[in-house]
Amino acid sequence: MQHGFKFKVKDVSLDPQAQREMQAHQMQGVPSFLIGEEVIVGFDKNRLLALKDFKIFTCSKCGTKSRVPKNKGSILLTCQGCQTKYKIKT
Repeated sequence: MQHGFKFKVKDVSLDPQAQREMQAHQMQGVPSFLIGEEVIVGFDKNRLLALKDFKIFTCSKCGTKSRVPKNKGSILLTCQGCQTKYKIKT
């Protein structure tokens, strides 16, 4: 997992199943991403981040990272590391 993304690396030069998946989704470039039903060819960080349904919050007191859902308005988050409470807007 990197930047909050779980991902699976597939080498289309070695994996026939990965080749078929790329062809089925009409992906013609590398890297290619399939997020839900959306295909992204090439690395477009802003577009990838926009498709995530959560963001990563880092506690300013202890540095613990937490996944926070997007578009839920203001929520109360309790850090799992130090129990500090934060009111944050998502």
